[in-house]
Amino acid sequence: MRYLFNQKGWLFVDILIATALITIALVSIVQAYGYLPKVSNYNQRYTEALMLAKTELETLRLQDNTASTTFSLPANKTVSSTSNANFTYNISFTTINPTPTLLPVRVTVSWTDLNNNTQIVRLDGYCYVKTN
Repeated sequence: MRYLFNQKGWLFVDILIATALITIALVSIVQAYGYLPKVSNYNQRYTEALMLAKTELETLRLQDNTASTTFSLPANKTVSSTSNANFTYNISFTTINPTPTLLPVRVTVSWTDLNNNTQIVRLDGYCYVKTN
């Protein structure tokens, strides 16, 4: 009966268990810190690409296309990042099932991320075209 209530050595086991749990938590935190710059960079690039696409789409929509019956999309272009001069975006323009009065336009902005994967943002909008 005396052996059941003997507490010798349990403090050491408790310390080992606590150390293991703290080590697991610290390893997880360190791995998260390594992942955060990639996520932050992706979010920054995505937001910048989205703003570029919105700007290009609005520029197309605000053009006065009522003076001519033909509407031509601008040529594809490459734009440097506003936050990083060594970083570029590729912007392309396409039409999707045009009608006589409305020209659906798709603006695609692409870039290469830190893992060398191509990322894409697409926005669709409409431009008014004059009919005769």
